[in-house]
Amino acid sequence: MSFNLQEIHDRLPIEKTPEAKEKRKALFNQFDVNGNGYLSFSEIQCGIDNALACETVFSAKPAMMRAFKSAKNAVKSKGEDRVGDD
Repeated sequence: MSFNLQEIHDRLPIEKTPEAKEKRKALFNQFDVNGNGYLSFSEIQCGIDNALACETVFSAKPAMMRAFKSAKNAVKSKGEDRVGDD
């Protein structure tokens, strides 16, 4: 499996500007189809496939699952979260 990392990089708004922040919010909202403010693994998979149109990364499900688990374990909820660490 090969893919162009620069192409993926170019699709993501990573700059530390107000414009990029707004683009990240819009991208998050595209991924968060149920509108609960949290992303499930399924929403991430669909978002990568649909919003980013990145089939190569979408097909890397084991790596995406490891990244998802690592991210959700990076910061634990404070107990008041209605959904929890996931």
